[in-house]
Amino acid sequence: MSVQNKSNCLVVLYGFIALFMVGSLIMVGAPSALAQTEDPILTGDWSNSLFLYSGDGVDDTLDFSSSISLTYSFSGVDLTSVSRFSDKNSNGGNGYAYKTQNFGLDTRIGILGLSSDVVFAPEAQRLDYWLSTATTSFAGFTVTENFLVEFQEYPTDLGPGPGYGAGSEIVLNGKTSQGLEVEFSSRFGMEESLLEQEGVEDGSGYDIVIWGADGPFTYSPSNLQYVSSTLKVANSSLGCCEFDSTTWFSREKGFEDAEFEFYMNSENLPVSIGTSLKFAPDEKTVLLDPQLDVEGNCFTLYLDFAEKDTPSTYDLELKGFGLQGVEVGDAITLSSITSLKGNLYRFAGTNDISLRASSYTIDPLTPAYYVGPLNFDQVFSIAASLNDLTNLGLDIYFNMSESDQLFDLQKFTGDATYHVGSQFQLGTGVEITPGSDQMMFILEADYSF
Repeated sequence: MSVQNKSNCLVVLYGFIALFMVGSLIMVGAPSALAQTEDPILTGDWSNSLFLYSGDGVDDTLDFSSSISLTYSFSGVDLTSVSRFSDKNSNGGNGYAYKTQNFGLDTRIGILGLSSDVVFAPEAQRLDYWLSTATTSFAGFTVTENFLVEFQEYPTDLGPGPGYGAGSEIVLNGKTSQGLEVEFSSRFGMEESLLEQEGVEDGSGYDIVIWGADGPFTYSPSNLQYVSSTLKVANSSLGCCEFDSTTWFSREKGFEDAEFEFYMNSENLPVSIGTSLKFAPDEKTVLLDPQLDVEGNCFTLYLDFAEKDTPSTYDLELKGFGLQGVEVGDAITLSSITSLKGNLYRFAGTNDISLRASSYTIDPLTPAYYVGPLNFDQVFSIAASLNDLTNLGLDIYFNMSESDQLFDLQKFTGDATYHVGSQFQLGTGVEITPGSDQMMFILEADYSF
């Protein structure tokens, strides 16, 4: 029997075991669940976004996305469904509307909490992943077990090709009597995908592990071999210094690294410094994020330590500054951000039209979660709330290094959100670039019940 066939048999076996366990638990807990007298409740939300583009060099003039979320609650059980539609296929072209379908279940039987998410990929006509979670608590600690079955795009030249794999994670976390938060987790057959867990990429939050010391397919996709463990400690403090620590061990290397994140706030000076120290067997990494706190909470200076020509000698360098939450009257708020190095970033999955100046950042410590550097380095924003207009914004963007427009003007954006009723919300936005015929228009509608 081939490795892939063995893998598929194991996946099916694990699936039947998981279904049997969940079904048995629900049958055992059914009498207590049915004893509840709650009436069934159906809630939902239908969100739509339409993007229109115009101008030379624009390959497409229309982007459309829609999602329908439904939740049916009865006798302590929540059933959910999320359907997402788009006019873009996986390659960025037109012609496919049904993107993903998610079904979820969440319930509690005594001290045991159960949840399950099944996600289908209609475009590929297959199951994308199935993630089930069981949680229980005792003596102030919580034990969580995650079980995953996921489709993996294994290259055909490295083994049997695409197929399903399985993995598991066990997490123990809790808080000591001194307020110290401790979490220990171990993973078998899979590893964490931080980009998926942060929402930057779609997925279960994990990747099935087949690579090892012998290269690809060292392990079967459903071997459930030990992969790694992580120990996290939070809310530790030494005087004015607060720190968190994360230590990582793996099957392949043993001790991988230990990372310490410090936050130091001076009692005599308006200076605070965030520091990240990472120790690995062969190297040490230090990241510093200093901030100067002036009187009030609306002004921020972005600082960094720049290395001089002399080794191990640094100067404190000003990277930029910003204003947040400056209130003008009862309804208008001003904000701004200026990067002196031309390095503004925005979080992945967002667009400039719906953001204010305070939503951007300068040189983030985790650039993989962000988009940038962007083609502007200064933003001024005006936000207002007037009656049913829950959001009214105007943003002006400048490029101080490359623009040939008056006042270094790069573009304008504006958006507004209007509550038509208690259940219906309508939004619109526009982006205009002076000196160019390019323009983008957004229309959004959200209905909830």
